[in-house]
Amino acid sequence: MDDSMSYPRPSPALVEPYWQSLECLTVHFETGRPSGGQYFWDPSRISDQGRDDDLTMISETDPPPGYGRGEAEGGESGKHFFLSREREFVTAIEKVLPDEDALTPLFESFGRACSQIPSLRRAQLSTVIPGPLEALEVGLPENRSPWGVWYLSPGAEPCAKTLERRPVFSGDVHHRRLFWDLQGWLPGSKLQNLMRDVGRQRYGNYLVERFINLGVSV
Repeated sequence: MDDSMSYPRPSPALVEPYWQSLECLTVHFETGRPSGGQYFWDPSRISDQGRDDDLTMISETDPPPGYGRGEAEGGESGKHFFLSREREFVTAIEKVLPDEDALTPLFESFGRACSQIPSLRRAQLSTVIPGPLEALEVGLPENRSPWGVWYLSPGAEPCAKTLERRPVFSGDVHHRRLFWDLQGWLPGSKLQNLMRDVGRQRYGNYLVERFINLGVSV
């Protein structure tokens, strides 16, 4: 492979790269940008910087969550506490916003690369949005929400042991399929059309496109 795969030109190169015979292209990127900064930002972190309103103060005489006056009371108290905090963390993840100026060039280079691979059967560009650090402080697993775009050519089976094994990716297997999970962010028409063109020359114009929600894993 060479750097033309990550930064392909809008028009095909004169010399055919070796990677044009790839059938599966999976790119996972971190939320931190290589040049510095982040691909996502949390508006609540900016507006409430330096504050920790999520933590509830309790007196020294109050039992901690899960330790009530009796066994039944303690169990119910702990269960309510953890379920309540889990919902808060899921909501916090859903409020994270993408940096469109940073993400658009990444998606465009990926879309152009996919369009230049005639044998491509599967493609994935994705990341996971980390949950709040406070989740670990109260004993909850670190929640992560999948975020990205998935492409499947006609007849292509979902990859094993990946998110593509979920039922939402099944059906319409005889057509090109394009799945977006962007948590409410809508890509621009230029970017969307770029991804819609992947496989068009080989398989025709028909495309099944879906905006899905893979949810938060706990």
